[in-house]
Amino acid sequence: MKRQYIFLITLLLISICMIACNTIEDPPTSYQEKVFVTVTPSPIAAVITVTATTLLVTIPVTDMVESTPSVSPTPTVEILHTPTATFTPDISCTPNFVFISDVTIPDGTVIEANASFIKTWHVRNVGTCHWGEGYTLAFVEGQRMGNINIVGLPSTQSDSITEISVNLVAPYEAGHYVGIWQLRNPQGESFGGNLTVDIDVPMPTATPSPTKTIMPTATPSPTKTITPTAPPSPTKTITPTVTSSPTATPRPPTRTPAPLATCQRNFDNYPTVISNFLNNKDNQPDDLNAWLKNCQLISDKIGGTITKHIQNENSTDLIVVIHREISPIVTNGKLLIYHADNEGYSLAYATNIIGVVNILAVEDINDDNKLELVWTYNDCGIHTCIRTLLVEQWTGEVYQPWIINPPSIFSAEYQITDTLNEGSGLEIVGYGGKIKSVGAGPQRLKTVTYISPNGDAYQLFDDVYNPPTCLYHQIIDANTMFNEGNYHEAIIAYQTALTDDSLEACHENLDNELALLRDFARYRLAVAYTAIDQFDKATQIQNNIQVPALHGCTEVFLDEFGDSNDLTEACTVTLSCAFNHPDSWNFLHDWGYSNPSFTARDLCPIH
Repeated sequence: MKRQYIFLITLLLISICMIACNTIEDPPTSYQEKVFVTVTPSPIAAVITVTATTLLVTIPVTDMVESTPSVSPTPTVEILHTPTATFTPDISCTPNFVFISDVTIPDGTVIEANASFIKTWHVRNVGTCHWGEGYTLAFVEGQRMGNINIVGLPSTQSDSITEISVNLVAPYEAGHYVGIWQLRNPQGESFGGNLTVDIDVPMPTATPSPTKTIMPTATPSPTKTITPTAPPSPTKTITPTVTSSPTATPRPPTRTPAPLATCQRNFDNYPTVISNFLNNKDNQPDDLNAWLKNCQLISDKIGGTITKHIQNENSTDLIVVIHREISPIVTNGKLLIYHADNEGYSLAYATNIIGVVNILAVEDINDDNKLELVWTYNDCGIHTCIRTLLVEQWTGEVYQPWIINPPSIFSAEYQITDTLNEGSGLEIVGYGGKIKSVGAGPQRLKTVTYISPNGDAYQLFDDVYNPPTCLYHQIIDANTMFNEGNYHEAIIAYQTALTDDSLEACHENLDNELALLRDFARYRLAVAYTAIDQFDKATQIQNNIQVPALHGCTEVFLDEFGDSNDLTEACTVTLSCAFNHPDSWNFLHDWGYSNPSFTARDLCPIH
């Protein structure tokens, strides 16, 4: 009997194993191709990761309802595995940008305490990188204004304009606040210059007070420091000096200097405080310099005071230039002019800028019997400063701008000189243009000249680059003439590119640079000769072109023109060749953001 039980149990186990094996060998076909999970509503969001090889068994809906009667029946949801795209930053490109304008909240905007606002800047991506995932705007120093430290940048292609915004909150305390922000790449490296938020928070109206109180803010220590340089020494330069006012009451040599006035936490208080200082009978002009130095608003390198007869020959008017360092790379400057009369000093002109102010001249420089104030300011980024020149004229009643389209030049030096016959009086000459950044590419300096026609406001007379030392820049000059339809001048420029052995290679990573550029010059000579009806010379040039793609596109152009005798049609067909054979032009495409780009459409731009 016992053996019979053992036999029956063994037979039952064998049957179960066979059933199980058959089940594993023949799964439903739907499970072989798709993955199913049952999703149950929940107040807490969940993240589900599914791999392509995962096999899950669907739990029947009825079972789910029985086990959780409080939840409504939920249908089975099919989830197909989809690969997730991953952004890979292009570390071979060079990021950069330039500030265009404030879209909202221009510098000095008054915003009520604790009020929310949105700051938006208009910028251009002048680097070679596409701004995508990982590119951010980060707060770096000054007043943060809210609790946001970093925001993502909008997707922006190279050489495109975009708007960058951040949500901020004005501080509780009244005062002047500046926050500094910078753009960063996915590796966390800052690039370009600074973007600033500059606001004034007024005193509450319920508590009137003649003096604003500002809580001091901590100043971080950035790793990059730019030391402002001393102003240049142009032909006509005014060196800041202090001249004792003849209207001041003489003091005995043994007088005790008056106590220095209190330094102000709020930089914007100084125009009024200086006026009060000057009108205090216990103070002398020498005391003003001592006080400003004590407050670290002037130094031996930047800032100072100049006494000048502005209103008339007897007036002892005063020009004051002061600065306050916001950070080691950001300086706030003020240019103030105080007019003197029998009642004392009054503020006649004031300007407030982010930058270092330098005075070049305070005199009649254009022979119109009116005094001109010529001054500059620097706007510095991490690597390079842009120096802008301005001219203000005293009309006898007001100061008015006296230069049209003022120059703003990288790393510029300005001079006031007399070298031309054109214009009245002296000319203003600016020299510079060097961007000290790796991504800018090869550059050459330029000279701009402004004249005053018949004593009118200064305007641009000439804007020329230095003669090229790079073969590339010789090609760029020839391309400019070609694109303007000056084919005879372009032919001379392209021939110079072929024959001047002093022209150098300037690209850092382009093999056979000189050979490629000279073959391009030969191609353009063929097109230019065709444009001036010298087709025989054009056909002779083709055989000297060694770059296969460029030789082929030259042949396409000449064949089409030979058939149609139509220059525009020949160029249209050549563009098809350019799109199909990018090696005919892509060696001109990327020479840094300071140089023009080049595309397939530029190979034959005659339409």
